[in-house]
Amino acid sequence: MTYDFFGAWESKWGAYTGPPAPLYFGMPPRFSGKTNVHWTVKYYVCKTKQPHKINMGVPFYGRFWRNVDRESIDPSDPMWRRASAVNGRFVGGFAPWNEIKESWLTNANYREQFHEKTKSTFAFNNQEQIYLGYESPRSLKYKADYAADNNLGGLMIWAIDQDDSNLTMMKIVGDAPLCKQTNPSSYSYKCSPLDEKRWWTMEDSEEKAGMCGRSAPLYKGYYPVCDPDDPGYSCCSPEGYCGKSDKHCTGLGINYEENPNLLTEEPVRPTIDPPLWYLLDAPDGKRGRCGADIPPITGHTFPICNPDDKNAHCCSNGGYCGTGDQFCACDGCIDFKKNPSYRFKSKH
Repeated sequence: MTYDFFGAWESKWGAYTGPPAPLYFGMPPRFSGKTNVHWTVKYYVCKTKQPHKINMGVPFYGRFWRNVDRESIDPSDPMWRRASAVNGRFVGGFAPWNEIKESWLTNANYREQFHEKTKSTFAFNNQEQIYLGYESPRSLKYKADYAADNNLGGLMIWAIDQDDSNLTMMKIVGDAPLCKQTNPSSYSYKCSPLDEKRWWTMEDSEEKAGMCGRSAPLYKGYYPVCDPDDPGYSCCSPEGYCGKSDKHCTGLGINYEENPNLLTEEPVRPTIDPPLWYLLDAPDGKRGRCGADIPPITGHTFPICNPDDKNAHCCSNGGYCGTGDQFCACDGCIDFKKNPSYRFKSKH
């Protein structure tokens, strides 16, 4: 069932507008990247390795909200908005495609808009503050092509009696070249090589959620990575936080979605255990610091820099972990990648 990702539900998630079945991730920053068709289908294909046994559900309907903010969450993206509850409940409902075509879209107050990132359709009535997210012929065509391109078993429809009198939606489904691939087990998804989770989430710790890399608090003894299947948080920035901006994914950042094999790149656990360096959750004055002028990390052991961290394996003569000549090649600098057994001595 790859629909009803968004709706005026009774839970707190009913506040957020969106199409019932966005094909791809395209939400504002800090939103989950798992509320879309692509993530769901990829998850099951990677688990089963049998795409030909998976049918992708498509809705012939939409869902609407009342009492919706006129201002969108992101001013540059009008699709994502918030609704206000009335007596503790979000007000909205269901609209079949035939009704949307014949009644909603003939109302001049509704202007159909197509969201390129998610390949989805929506309309917003600014006067009455009503938002409608729905499957349209255009968005359905993208889903039909997606099913064919990814060798899925077929499409499941909810429901055929919601099509218009011209059978516009059914013709799109019927024309989909769903049998164009001859190898039933062929797929092109980049699947994670991990069998278990190795990243911090809000359920684990609100303080540590999203931390990643060699300076982050260990996750069950492992260096934490980013979820390769969450397109909103699949890259680890040089500073050690999961996200999806260019800063997270390019340069010194690590893109686990693009190359999930990096999840198992050694070392996956610290080569020095327990860690003798301050982690990202350490307080100011300790985080990222090293040397005999910094409070001991344990007993009489002063903090070093992590020899496994390509971005912070050297201690500068000013007591900061980093990389480059100012950290690694100056008088008094220590490169723990080259000399991992070095320990600072007390100056007193």
